[in-house]
Amino acid sequence: MTLTMTRRGATVLAGIALLASTAACAPGLDDEGKPLTIAQSEELASARFRLLSTGPFTATVSSRAGHDIERVEADITVDPSRHIAWGEIARGPRDLAIVDEAGISVDAIALRTDEGAWRAEPLGSGPLASLAVVFSLVNDRPENAQLLRQSDARHLGAAELGGEEAAVYRLPSVDGDGGRSRLWVDDGGRPARLDDGSDDFVIEVTDAEPAPEPPGLAAALGRK
Repeated sequence: MTLTMTRRGATVLAGIALLASTAACAPGLDDEGKPLTIAQSEELASARFRLLSTGPFTATVSSRAGHDIERVEADITVDPSRHIAWGEIARGPRDLAIVDEAGISVDAIALRTDEGAWRAEPLGSGPLASLAVVFSLVNDRPENAQLLRQSDARHLGAAELGGEEAAVYRLPSVDGDGGRSRLWVDDGGRPARLDDGSDDFVIEVTDAEPAPEPPGLAAALGRK
């Protein structure tokens, strides 16, 4: 793990951030932000670990605009301890999208064939690689709050998300990404949203019931 997310997740999110022409701010958010207080750095440091401890959760992933040929949308269940996820993935413009039952890991994707089997392949660096960022919502231990305070992470303020108020943080720069990625933390101290500083790439944690893991998926992805 890096300071704030898996290396693959950080790299992919940094690349996606470059697609956004402006870092749009929700009402009430400060575009520049303020250095973290001790309490804020401790909240940010523990957020991903808190989500890991809740077990499987559901999330939506949206990458690129609805008319884009490389658009990807997913509605998935995530097993954070094993770093696998499964659900439906739509690819292509919204009106012409191809929808597949799929499973993902940090480095592979498996699609359900017409015969009901799983066909796995490397996740690669194309549009589907954005799905790997969902695993960056969790961390296997609390982060170092002191290092976060010394970084260029910033508290941007509070904004409404799903009818509730969330604290919004700009994450530390990773490999020169400029620190545009934002993590929204709910009132329980858990990640509720991760984005690229705009609405061009968004992951949101939902309150839907996690779906059972499809038989055979873990083996196809090389997981136990």
